[in-house]
Amino acid sequence: MPVSFALTLFVYYVFGYTLNRVTLFALIFVTGIVVDDSIIVVENIVRHFAMKKLPPLQASIAAVNEVGNPTILATLTVIAAVLPMAFVRGLRPYMEPMPVGASLAMAFSLFVALIAAPWLAYRLLRGGAGHEGHEEEGHGIEESRVYRVYRRILLPLLASPRRSWTFLGATFALLLGSVLLVPANLGAAFGVVLILIYLLIIGWFGSFKVPLVMMIAIPSGLVGVLPGHWLFGTFFTATSMIGFIALAGIMVRNSVLLIDFVNLALERGRTLGEAVIEAGAVRFRPILLTAGTVVVGAVVILFDPIFQGLAIALMTGAIASTAPTLVVVPLVYFMTEKRQYEQPFPEAWLPAPPREEAEPPPAKPAEVKA
Repeated sequence: MPVSFALTLFVYYVFGYTLNRVTLFALIFVTGIVVDDSIIVVENIVRHFAMKKLPPLQASIAAVNEVGNPTILATLTVIAAVLPMAFVRGLRPYMEPMPVGASLAMAFSLFVALIAAPWLAYRLLRGGAGHEGHEEEGHGIEESRVYRVYRRILLPLLASPRRSWTFLGATFALLLGSVLLVPANLGAAFGVVLILIYLLIIGWFGSFKVPLVMMIAIPSGLVGVLPGHWLFGTFFTATSMIGFIALAGIMVRNSVLLIDFVNLALERGRTLGEAVIEAGAVRFRPILLTAGTVVVGAVVILFDPIFQGLAIALMTGAIASTAPTLVVVPLVYFMTEKRQYEQPFPEAWLPAPPREEAEPPPAKPAEVKA
């Protein structure tokens, strides 16, 4: 984070931006997002160290290879969400340094996360990974408490179409109620952001359907953002719009990494059901850490009269969208893809067929006494 911010301040200087309320709040606003790149990479390195399937150096390289490309795409989606706000007519004279500074900080943080963070993780954390060349049976994700709880929640929804549609219907009703609670005009900038994010994901996954599944998480943020403004007794302002648009990029970012992990699990021979649950369990901790860093970063802005709406949007939206990201996105992805698989679940997960009762032996004819 210090490296990313130092480089951003240098660019501020080159472009003639002064240090003022807007430029400093741009850095505060993006603090949680900047840290998230390194969280994703380092958390995956620590996970590979714990598995002890490879020596520390090879484990570090494998961990970065696993999350490197989707992290690049995920960061680009957040930049695509934030940068267009620099060109909004009514906001540009006053707010331009915020989207520009935030986008620069995220770009710099990506390089730090892919280069400096893995090197430091290897140097500082490898002591707990065992000796060089040592290899033992890894700690399977199936053995973790997170996996067991997550499987207990998600598997009944995956296995029952009726439960799946009931859950999605309840989620939609909650979203509709939130929108009716606080009417809001998100503006044309939000439409531009959605188009840019959609095109980025199409280019990466080569699918017109997958981006729509990933972007399902965006409306769920309204479940927190709109009631959050009502609870704080504030109106949905222009800065609230900036916060929600940035939040949209963060939510899609989590969805990108989640579905990319599903594809990695499928390549390892998992069934679709196993892959979806395994990906959610693996991404559970990083998604929680992302929400936590966004909330902590926004607390500082909460009491500013101008940027309070931005802070409320980020805080309440990050909290409310975490659960839908971990449940709704995997569920919808499973529902849209399961037709391509003859057996979406392993046989051990399927209910045992009813046991046929053995037919009673035929009755012996009665003996006739002479």
